[in-house]
Amino acid sequence: MAINTFKRYENKYVLTREQYDVIMIRVREQMRPDDFCRGGQMYQVNTIYYDTPDFDIIRRCISYPDYKEKLRMRSYGTPKSDEDQVFVCIKKKLINEGNKRRAVMKLREAKEFLTTGRRPQCTDYMNIQVMNEIDYFKRELDLRPAVFIGYDREAFFGKGDDSFRVTVDSNLLYRTTDLDLKKGSYGTRLLEANRYLMEIKIPGAMPLWLSHALSRAEAFPTGFSKYRRAFEAERQRPKIKMVV
Repeated sequence: MAINTFKRYENKYVLTREQYDVIMIRVREQMRPDDFCRGGQMYQVNTIYYDTPDFDIIRRCISYPDYKEKLRMRSYGTPKSDEDQVFVCIKKKLINEGNKRRAVMKLREAKEFLTTGRRPQCTDYMNIQVMNEIDYFKRELDLRPAVFIGYDREAFFGKGDDSFRVTVDSNLLYRTTDLDLKKGSYGTRLLEANRYLMEIKIPGAMPLWLSHALSRAEAFPTGFSKYRRAFEAERQRPKIKMVV
């Protein structure tokens, strides 16, 4: 197992194709692609969000509280077997400052941990602490798989500064059934075609070059939660009534 902890400010932008083209010229000049962007290609991100039977977590997020938490299981690409690697992550956000703590384990270990509470073998103190935190959060709220969200991603790090990160997601899809990462990405669209969700994640002030690129593209930050958008879209879907 491995553990990662991140703490940074996050700003989101929904971009048109024209805005995307303007901004990404500068991003590609000033930043380096992450290890998953082999050859400059996008990669698939698949995520299962956990919630209560009454969707209390996302309902609370919709009320715009200053503090919120989410639990999710994520894979980069579609796992081919239960032995493939996934990330179990608890994400906390206070106003605009995000804190993410995650553990890496095999898919079968993650499913067992999140279903029964049985943990993978681990002796590292920090790993144990994060598993304690995830386990308490899940048991306290009776969490279970709620929604699958998948998308294509481009991701970049600051040159010499891994804490500065820009991600761009497209082809966002969701579903509320068949909640298995091995099933791959399919479902209902969350964003129109030729729309991109860009997230800027940074521990401090934004670089001047990026501020200028955003201004040139007339791009402005907006609130956008993938899980919230999926929940609201599902609530608006017409319900099929059985005719007897």
